Amino acid sequence: VSLPSTWSQGNPIDIVGDASPKRYSAILNILMDDPSIHTVLLMHCPTALSPSKEVFKAIIDILNKRKERRPDLFLVSPQQDTEKKILAHFTRHHIPLYSTPERAVRAFIHLLNCENEKRFIDKSPIKPLKIKEKVTKLLNRLCENKEQEWVDHHIVQEILIAYDIPVVKTEMASSPSDAKDISQRLEFPLVLKIASKDIVHKSDVGGVTLNLTSPEAVEKRAKEMLSIISSRNPRAKIDGFILQPMIPLNHGFELFMGGVRDETFGPVVIFGAGGKAIEVINDKALTLAPLSKKSALNLIQQTHIYKQLKGYRDQGPIPLDQLMDCLIKLSYILLNHPEIAELDINPLFADTKKILVLDTRMRLFLKPKEEINS
Repeated sequence: VSLPSTWSQGNPIDIVGDASPKRYSAILNILMDDPSIHTVLLMHCPTALSPSKEVFKAIIDILNKRKERRPDLFLVSPQQDTEKKILAHFTRHHIPLYSTPERAVRAFIHLLNCENEKRFIDKSPIKPLKIKEKVTKLLNRLCENKEQEWVDHHIVQEILIAYDIPVVKTEMASSPSDAKDISQRLEFPLVLKIASKDIVHKSDVGGVTLNLTSPEAVEKRAKEMLSIISSRNPRAKIDGFILQPMIPLNHGFELFMGGVRDETFGPVVIFGAGGKAIEVINDKALTLAPLSKKSALNLIQQTHIYKQLKGYRDQGPIPLDQLMDCLIKLSYILLNHPEIAELDINPLFADTKKILVLDTRMRLFLKPKEEINS
């Protein structure tokens, strides 16, 4: 018998406060051998008899010996300042470690919801396989170049267009005079943005100007941008300028959608209120990829801005079906291409008629990771 007579006799299993690392190992082995158990939440409070370091080593020994399929394991421990190599081992084995039970349960619910939603996902591919292969080849070439961790704006747009996500018409210029020449082919007013992989937030360094109404104004402002940025961020390498038609907000919204690749859970899709004040507003929700229409709508509904998107007073509703479609396609970009570390679309413009990508940034892993089967 691995437990003393005072144990809880049920679920959750109380292995009693004097539990040694050996007792943790024995009980965890029993649970992992039970085919009816799919998930184990292990909560450890360090004591003199069972310090975190020793308990974690015991868990690692179990994992190293088990080659067959095992239940998902979630760990909770308030003491996470153990040896880095031990914590790194958990990361390699995709085992999350949380400081509170609430965070662990919340993560488990996300995982459960994702598994449930997979039943509603259309099994047919979002785009033909050749599109996935084309984008993969493009990303692999960029990953081989260690200077390409942050991807050029026009390449990100090319990927979004390949997956049928609507983007604003964009032209790239190499210099202020080139920007002036290109602007003469476009319809005014225009937006001028700096293009630089070294500048994350363009507006912070004077790298965005709206409502330019003539070629001369475009050239003048481009020169001013170079001067301002050279004083504020002299180390930034300038790749050129981005020219886009001015999209009037009117009764529209600036939204955000994006994603990151979590080391434990894989691709995570994020949606919320966007614009320059995104960090201040902090209205966002997240879920795991891939998305179905149901899970995409649920993601949108978790945000505060959702009530406004449905329409109110003289504000008509935005086309939620188009927004859900964009989120679904974004989830497949993240799922199909593990080379992508993070992808931000901000702002994502939405009014009563359309959804449109206005600005993007994307970061790659310098070395491609093993592709995830989708």
